[in-house]
Amino acid sequence: MTCLTLVVRYAKDAENASALNMDLDLANDDYFLCSWNGTEITQIHTKESLIEEYKETGLLEDKDWNIKPGDYNVIELMDYLIEDKWLFEPFENDNMMIMYIKTKQ
Repeated sequence: MTCLTLVVRYAKDAENASALNMDLDLANDDYFLCSWNGTEITQIHTKESLIEEYKETGLLEDKDWNIKPGDYNVIELMDYLIEDKWLFEPFENDNMMIMYIKTKQ
């Protein structure tokens, strides 16, 4: 099993950058690039890490992702991207962009 630690720095300028530490399990996780307000905030998440970080916000309940007939929340979108292997295709909703960037091996 390959497991690395990634430190992602994100902010509009280096002075205000904060770090998000994440253990990467490259063989056993799917990864998504997520950004808000262009590149003001940019993070790499698994489905589980996105849920954990944003469970207190309205992100998980927002059903405005139009990916096929019907409206879906961001977790349903992630499931759809994993199932159909939509790698490197950006999807946008309001001020958020999400892109599936790494599949499980």
